[in-house]
Amino acid sequence: MLGLDTRATFSLEASGGNMTEALVDIRNCDFSNLDLSGKVLSGVLMQGSNFSGTKVVNSQMARAEAQGATLTGADFTDTNCFGSNFNGADLEGAQFENAILSSASFGQYQGRWANLKGAHFEGALLSSSDVGRICENPTLEEFTKKAELGCRVGAPKR
Repeated sequence: MLGLDTRATFSLEASGGNMTEALVDIRNCDFSNLDLSGKVLSGVLMQGSNFSGTKVVNSQMARAEAQGATLTGADFTDTNCFGSNFNGADLEGAQFENAILSSASFGQYQGRWANLKGAHFEGALLSSSDVGRICENPTLEEFTKKAELGCRVGAPKR
C-alpha cells in the first residue's frame, strides 16, 4: 500500500493551496477484503472497482468517485466521505457509523440506484438536505430510514 501512503503525503502538500490535488485512477481494480484503515483515498476515481469486504476505517475518502463500484460489506466507520459520489454503487451491508457524509450522493448511476440494503448510518454526519436525498433511495431499509437517519417515512416527495 505504498501508493496510498505516498498519496497521503501528496494530499497534505496539495492542501496547502500551492498545487492542485492529483487524481488517482483505480477504476475497475480489485481491492476486495483488504485493510485500508487510515489511508487517504480522497479524490480517487474508483468507478467499477471492487472494495467488497474492505475495511476503510478512520480514513480520508472525500470527493471519491465511486459510481457503480462494488462496496458490499465495506466498513467506512469514522471515515471522511465528504462529497463522495456513491451513485449506483453496491453498498449492501456497508457500515458508515460516525462517517462524515455531508454532500455525499447515493442516487442513480446508469439507471441503477445505489444499493443501500443492510447499510448502516448510525451517528453519521449528514445535513437535513443530505438525509432527504438519501431517504429517496428505494433500496434503503425501513429501520435504517427511521432509526438511523430519521427519514420522514410517507412524507410527500419533492
